[in-house]
Amino acid sequence: MNRGDDMVRARESAAAAKLRSRPRVLLSPVHAVTVILLLVAALALSLTLLAQQTVSSAAVDGETMAAAVSDHPAPQQVGEPSASASASLSTSVPVPTSVPSSTPQSDAPAAPTPSQPAVSPVSPQVSPPVASQAPEPVEDGRVDLNTASAAELDAVKGIGPAIAQRIIDHRRKIGRFTSVDQLLDVPGIGVRTLEKMRGELVVR
Repeated sequence: MNRGDDMVRARESAAAAKLRSRPRVLLSPVHAVTVILLLVAALALSLTLLAQQTVSSAAVDGETMAAAVSDHPAPQQVGEPSASASASLSTSVPVPTSVPSSTPQSDAPAAPTPSQPAVSPVSPQVSPPVASQAPEPVEDGRVDLNTASAAELDAVKGIGPAIAQRIIDHRRKIGRFTSVDQLLDVPGIGVRTLEKMRGELVVR
């Protein structure tokens, strides 16, 4: 075994060791960033799923607790009989229908009571109905258009015999006056004339 073979073997072993020390997968910076982003996304997704699972489990626990509370009967107070016990007591305990009289009945006949004098019924006195009296019309010196005669209308300032007759004719035509302003429908009476005589006329 010469020295040249040893050198060749040493070179081969050094080359093999160098090959073993080299990384088998080489990543560029872009690939590395992509892998990191994928790992971060996977981590965020796992955390989101974990949070959703926690919230859903809490909701299920709350519903279970509410159902258990609703199904659990309310605690009965001490000394208060239950409904079933009250029903059994009411059905088992007989209620006496009649109480025997404690005082013995005597065989002696009852003493006759003195006869009371008959009281004649008193008839209520009915007062005679009082006729409702209509209030008397207040006399204020004004002439009522519905009851005044031609002479009374003629005495009003601004009304002559002709207009007084027209007022009476118009009253017969319409039946009765409901307002002094209806005199404007009578021929010969205008607004100014009506204002002059308004204070002396009235409709009752």
